[in-house]
Amino acid sequence: MFPQAYRFAKTAHKEQEYSPQVPYISHLTQTFDILAENMDENEGDKKFALTMALLHDTLEDTDTTAEQLAAIFGQPVADGVSALTKNSSLPYKEQLNDSLQRILTQPNEVAIVKMADRCSNLSTLSPVWNYTRKVQYGYDAELILNTLKGKSKSMSDCLQKYIDNYKEMIYRISIRKEVLNEVVAGMSAKYFHVAKAMGVLHDRTHPLNIKNKEIFALRDTVRDAETMEELEAVENKLLEYDDDLGKY
Repeated sequence: MFPQAYRFAKTAHKEQEYSPQVPYISHLTQTFDILAENMDENEGDKKFALTMALLHDTLEDTDTTAEQLAAIFGQPVADGVSALTKNSSLPYKEQLNDSLQRILTQPNEVAIVKMADRCSNLSTLSPVWNYTRKVQYGYDAELILNTLKGKSKSMSDCLQKYIDNYKEMIYRISIRKEVLNEVVAGMSAKYFHVAKAMGVLHDRTHPLNIKNKEIFALRDTVRDAETMEELEAVENKLLEYDDDLGKY
């Protein structure tokens, strides 16, 4: 059944991307792999869960219908995937909890798929989300864990590890922002004092003051940065300004 479910999912999601230049099927196979590696077979039908892992987004993100899933993979799979599918007619903030409550009425395997799905989603920081949404996504993961942890100890333990790792990634960005803000302020102060010592502080056209204005603007860049790569670019820029200051 897995090759059939894989082909069905790959066709249904067609050219959808999970993230820029990453085909959507990669998320589905990662969910499959996480579940296969971590699910305790004593907690449910692993084949049933793995089939849903590949199909879990077909109703939410494609034109697939529950009737099609039932006809090909059976009614239990269709019901499970339906529970995993958010109700887009509800306000956004209510959609996750509504889905979780429906998952609770389903066999354990459905909750196990949801936790494996969130593990996959937590494995990296989305390159297209802003910082606030990334933080909220971590909180949502904790809601999933707290709601579904009674369904599977093995997958609850797995999800907790992914949550902890995700928080660490968020924490590293937060701390790096704090440090860079201090470095930006320090670099700006250096340029200020050198310009003052040279008697050009009030000459807006002087390179020192032009560059200091650029340095000051880096505060906004740090504030809006979403990835470690963006923050590294700021660090490199500050190193260049530090080298330039040595010329005066």
